[in-house]
Amino acid sequence: MNLLALSSLPPLALAALFGINQDPTGNATGAPGPTSLAASVDNFEPLTGSAAGDNRAWWTTFGDPKLDALLELAVADNLDLAVATSRIKEAEALILQARAPLLPTASIDSTLNMAPTDSLGFGLTAGGGAGQGGNNFPNVYYTASTALNVGLEVDITGRNILNHRARKIDRRASRDDRDMQRIVIQSRAVQAYIDLVAAKARLEVVERQLLASQNLLDITDARFESSQVSALDVLQQRQALASTETLVPQARSQIRLLEHQLAVLTGQDSQSAIASQATLPELPRGPRLGKTENLIRNRPDVRATAHQLESAESRRKSAARGYAPSLRLTGRAGYQALYINDAVSQSFWSLGASLSIPLSTGGLTRSRVHQTRAAKNTAANRLAATTLNALREVEDAAVREQEQQIALDAYSRQQEAATQAFQLATTRYLEGNADFLAVLAAQSGQQRAELNVLAAHHALLSARIALHTALGDS
Repeated sequence: MNLLALSSLPPLALAALFGINQDPTGNATGAPGPTSLAASVDNFEPLTGSAAGDNRAWWTTFGDPKLDALLELAVADNLDLAVATSRIKEAEALILQARAPLLPTASIDSTLNMAPTDSLGFGLTAGGGAGQGGNNFPNVYYTASTALNVGLEVDITGRNILNHRARKIDRRASRDDRDMQRIVIQSRAVQAYIDLVAAKARLEVVERQLLASQNLLDITDARFESSQVSALDVLQQRQALASTETLVPQARSQIRLLEHQLAVLTGQDSQSAIASQATLPELPRGPRLGKTENLIRNRPDVRATAHQLESAESRRKSAARGYAPSLRLTGRAGYQALYINDAVSQSFWSLGASLSIPLSTGGLTRSRVHQTRAAKNTAANRLAATTLNALREVEDAAVREQEQQIALDAYSRQQEAATQAFQLATTRYLEGNADFLAVLAAQSGQQRAELNVLAAHHALLSARIALHTALGDS
C-alpha cells in the first residue's frame, strides 16, 4: 500500500490499519476480539530486526567518533528531553489516582461533643431535683466515639477500570512522546554537526581557491611587467580575487553560528569550539526499506497518537456507563461513650450497602458522553493525519536522497570538466594562445563547480538524516 492509496482512506478507516475495529457509523467499537482496541495498541510496538531495518544508532554508520560522542552529550542533559521525561512521571501519578476508586478506603474517626443537658429532653433538668428520681444533672453532657470506617465502591459497570486503563495508556503515549523527542534531538544534533563539517569544508575549499587565485594574480602581474598582458587583465584578476575573499568571512561566521547551536544542544559553553571532522563523510549504506505502512510503525509519534485514540475510546465507554447504578459497601466498628453524671461506654459495629440509581444529573452525564465521543473522533483524525504525514516524510526523504545522488554525480562530472577546462585555459594563456577572459571564465566555472559538489554532498547527507528521522530510527 503506497501513500496515494492510503491518502484516499477516511480517518477512522486509516486507523483500522492499526487493528482498531469500527462500527457501521464509523466509530471505533469495543467488541472483543484479536483486533479490538484492547489488543491493537497493546501490540502496537516498534518493529525490530529486519522489519525495522536494524537502524538503531544510525549515525554510527558515518564512522565518526566525534559525532558519536556529541550525540551522547546531546541527549544526556537536554532540557526538552527532561520535560518529556517529567510528563511520564505525571502520567504515572495519574495512574495511581485512577486506581484509588478501585481500592477500599479506611479511616479512624474520633469525635468529642458537648451539649446542654436540657437538649436531651425526657424530663431531665440540669441542677434540679425533679425528674428521674430527683437526680441532679450537670448543665452539659459529653459524648465521644472512635470508629474504624471502611468503604468500597463496587465497580459493577467497569467504569473505574476503564478510567484506570486509559491512564495507563496515557503513560505509554507519554513514553512515545519522550522517544520522539529524543529522535528529534538526535536528528537535530546530527544535522547541525554535518552542517558544521560542511561549513569547515567550504572554508577549506574557499581558502584553496583563494590561494589559486592569488597565484594566478602573481602570474598575471609578472606577465604585465613584461608587457605580455594589459592592465585590464590584472584588474580583472584582482576583482576575481576580491570576490573569492568575500566568501571567507561568510564561511567563518557560519562555522561559529553552528558551533553555538551545537553548544546549546550539548549543554556546553557557547564559546567552546566543537570538535569535528574537516571533510564530509561518504554516504553510508542506506537503511533497509520494506513496506511503508510497516516502517511508520517504528515512529513513536504514530504510536503515541494510536495510544491516544485507544485512551479516548476507554474514556468514552466510561462516560457512557455514568448512566448505570453505583454500589458502595460500608463497614463501621468502634467505641462510643456518654457522660452525664457517670461515664458509660460501649462498642458498636455496622455493615451496610447503598445503591444509587441516577435519574437526573442536570445533563452532566450526557455532556460527558458527547465530549468523550468528540475527543475520540479528534484522536482518530489526529492518528490519520500523523500517519499520512509519516508516510509522506518517508517517501519524500527516499525520493530526495535518490534524486540528490543523481545530482551529486552530475555536479561531480561538471567539476571534473570545469577543472580540466581551467587547466587547459591556463596552459593556453601562458603559451599566449588564449586571452585572459577565457581564463577568468574557466576559473569562475571551476570554483562554482567545486562549491556545487560540496553543497550537493551536504544535501545528500541531509537527505539521509531526514530519511532516518522519518523512519523513527534512534
